Amino acid sequence: MRMKRIGFTLIELLVVIAIIAILAAILFPVFARAREKAREASCLSNVKEITLALMMYISDHDQTYPMSGYQHAGSGLPCDGKVFWPLIVDPYIKTGTGPGSQGIWKCPSAVSKVNWYCGAYADYGMNNQLFQVLATKLEQPAQTVCIGEAWITHEGTADEREGWYVWYGFKEYEYTGGGYYDAYGTRYDHNKRANYGFCDGHAKGGNEQTMLGGDFRKDPGDAWLQ
Repeated sequence: MRMKRIGFTLIELLVVIAIIAILAAILFPVFARAREKAREASCLSNVKEITLALMMYISDHDQTYPMSGYQHAGSGLPCDGKVFWPLIVDPYIKTGTGPGSQGIWKCPSAVSKVNWYCGAYADYGMNNQLFQVLATKLEQPAQTVCIGEAWITHEGTADEREGWYVWYGFKEYEYTGGGYYDAYGTRYDHNKRANYGFCDGHAKGGNEQTMLGGDFRKDPGDAWLQ
């Protein structure tokens, strides 16, 4: 009488393990992309809200974009009186940079080592060519970037990307020829994509090639204050 075999042989177990490993290798990247897509959508919502808040600020200030920042040196205020544009615009956002409410200014996918500098809680930068510009003189507001996912950090080392809450261009590393460090640009953290807010109030995402090759611009045209 033959005995009934119970369990699996070593070969059978190895085959099952190999199949599981193959499935995991296939499915994990899919899950990671899906999770990043959700983060991208959350970030796009942030960019949209910041862009609309900036438009409300402009409406209240003679159609003029804010300055990048200012300082009341010796005023006794925190951070020696430094105030950056996110703090200037923040009152127009319902959940802004107040205690425990930095969500709107925080990109869920940001990988840069951000040190929230002088109370300006922001993973996003404003177009460096828009500060103190008249919105009414923008040539193509629907194509002109207002808010971008900028490299922003204040770690103080030469290999870090210094942003000061300013967006400088579509390239991942945009040479500016000045400032503390020369490597600025856009964070493409969402599966090689980034989100942008435009001067007409809409927001959209794109990859570096699409943004550089499209009808998008950072130059506001003949809109500088005289």
